[in-house]
Amino acid sequence: MKEGLIDCSFELSNVPEIEAYNILLNKGMNIQFFQNTEKQVIPYSGYYNGRMRGEALAYTFIDENRQLEPMPKKFSIKYRGAFPVYEDLLNSFDYKGMIAFNGKTLRAAEQSKWYPVIYDVAKDKLLDAFSYSIKVICEDCAQVFINGDVPSAARDHVFQSSVPRQPMLFAGEFPVLENKGNYILNVNLEEDKANMIFKEIDKIKLFFAGKMQIPYNEKIFLISHKAVTPYKPDQTWGFAIFPTFAYSGVDFNALINGGGKLEPSNLSFFAHELAHYYFDTKILSGPQAWFWLESTAEYLALKAVEEFSPEFYQNRIKGYANFLSGKNYKALAKIKKRDEIDEDYRYVFGPLLLLVFELEFGNSITFQILSELVKRSELASISLDDFKEIALEKGVSLLEYSRFEEKFLNSSEALTHTVEKILSHE
Repeated sequence: MKEGLIDCSFELSNVPEIEAYNILLNKGMNIQFFQNTEKQVIPYSGYYNGRMRGEALAYTFIDENRQLEPMPKKFSIKYRGAFPVYEDLLNSFDYKGMIAFNGKTLRAAEQSKWYPVIYDVAKDKLLDAFSYSIKVICEDCAQVFINGDVPSAARDHVFQSSVPRQPMLFAGEFPVLENKGNYILNVNLEEDKANMIFKEIDKIKLFFAGKMQIPYNEKIFLISHKAVTPYKPDQTWGFAIFPTFAYSGVDFNALINGGGKLEPSNLSFFAHELAHYYFDTKILSGPQAWFWLESTAEYLALKAVEEFSPEFYQNRIKGYANFLSGKNYKALAKIKKRDEIDEDYRYVFGPLLLLVFELEFGNSITFQILSELVKRSELASISLDDFKEIALEKGVSLLEYSRFEEKFLNSSEALTHTVEKILSHE
């Protein structure tokens, strides 16, 4: 913990057959070797003039002629990484993909690729969720937590999950509060306040389950972590790796108002992260990937706010529409690269597109489509073609959808049409 060192040895088994693949590992990790089941070293490429994908270097197995070798059903990897420890002097940025040591805690989310992640090139899909048995040894940790299991105060502990999870690692010195199988980590909080927080969270979960017609079967882990970049007093940041939510800058003691409820802004904040139960990284595919991941979650959050705080909802969507006035974005169907969808697009324009669809065709059909997209994403990548196909199956006529498609998904004036539709709706 004090030196920012991680030493890892993993064995991956039941690996699917993938013809075109990469094995992704954080760029700060130095591989000692790959091995097969006979403990023989496996030759690999990627260590010289390597190709980056996000936070990771991409590796592949090769034969003696440096040609691509098929992915084995089972292999092991040993590696070590050294990372900065941010204490007094902080960084200019922080994000989910960082392996962040701060002298007190370590945060390593799935996006950081702290563990080996398989990338299916043909499907443009990350295989980063595993059923696992992981032994963690940390001599200078008071608590260790891996997403999918409960925290442990043991300095040598085996964490396990039979359900495939993205194994986020959080370790260090922090208190742990348990509430009916739900946990709050790294927060000093009175028990009655914790009870009220989880009661409000359960309310949002029940709303989503009813609308999506998909049960919300998860206990929740809330983590407060210190960002490794300076934050203003009112600045917050959160991300979800189910069933864990990690937040920076959130005062948990001030979340609940005098009436025992979440303030609308806090409700919106939590609802967005809770919506990632449905729209998580398995849906992150294709050029519209950020729309599928974040715009859908924000749309669900808006609907939760509408249910529990209608006035705040009206102000929020009009504020979004006014914020977009004068901006210039490509129509969603014209997006060819992921980076064409920036933060304002994914969190503001994208959810308003879904809201416009709802205004055109109804709340019920919109949620039916989103529910079916979630089910399809379990098996394959999704696209706007899937959205259209499902819409037609649910009763939208081809003529009506084509009009919507041309005006709001294809037109160079799609953003203008969207803003006008939102602002004209009462």
